[in-house]
Amino acid sequence: MKAIKPNSVIDKGFTMSQNKTASKTDRVLAAFKSGSRLTAKQIEYRFGVASGRGVVRGLREKGYAIYSNSRTNSKGDTYNFYRLGTPTRRMMQVAFAMLGNDAFKRSVSA
Repeated sequence: MKAIKPNSVIDKGFTMSQNKTASKTDRVLAAFKSGSRLTAKQIEYRFGVASGRGVVRGLREKGYAIYSNSRTNSKGDTYNFYRLGTPTRRMMQVAFAMLGNDAFKRSVSA
């Protein structure tokens, strides 16, 4: 069995230090940031989460623009793929109208 060295690349390109590991949500977000389009089932299997939809909801609650796009295959089965996108100008206007400047303040957690 190989020993894992500190700061080695593990799990498809994620660097782990001795003191900190990337959470499952962080790993899903990194996949979205790299351009991946994933279904809820793919998120569950690849990252070991109980609910892919729950992870997407959590990312949306944190302010990430996660979009859902439907695709239909040749058999007629429809699948929803999630991807990270850029919010439209209209979405930004609605957020400002509802929350004012508070919608755009970056909260820093320790």
